[in-house]
Amino acid sequence: MLGIDAVVSDALAASECYQKVFGAEVLKQTNPSLNPLFNEVVIAIYGVQFHLFDEFQKVGWIAPTNQNYPSWFNLVVENATELYGRTLDEGFEIVVPLSEDKQLGVLNAVVKDSFGYTWVIEQIVREISFAERCEILASRFEK
Repeated sequence: MLGIDAVVSDALAASECYQKVFGAEVLKQTNPSLNPLFNEVVIAIYGVQFHLFDEFQKVGWIAPTNQNYPSWFNLVVENATELYGRTLDEGFEIVVPLSEDKQLGVLNAVVKDSFGYTWVIEQIVREISFAERCEILASRFEK
């Protein structure tokens, strides 16, 4: 099983947001009345388990800021337009607007949620080989 642990400013709020936007399924959740200072929620998004933790700086669990995003979550979906619309409805920041890359055969966008995480939304429009993809990207990133 692949699981992703993610520190967020508010695990309960992040879980609610991801349920609305991505259709996340809550698998486990702490009871906030037992410990209002720290919560965690385990959710599934497109079959991948995410374990959301409240920020807890004493032990080094620090939520991302708007100044850094060295990694992202890539979602390949059937309808990128629909999912992109839901991210906008929830106030996600547009990093790269939804657009079609005809060469790569994808419709994609990059958005950032209010918890500091970046999401790439991608819909395959036309299948291309890995070798063809590498050639296209190499030509774009030539120095």
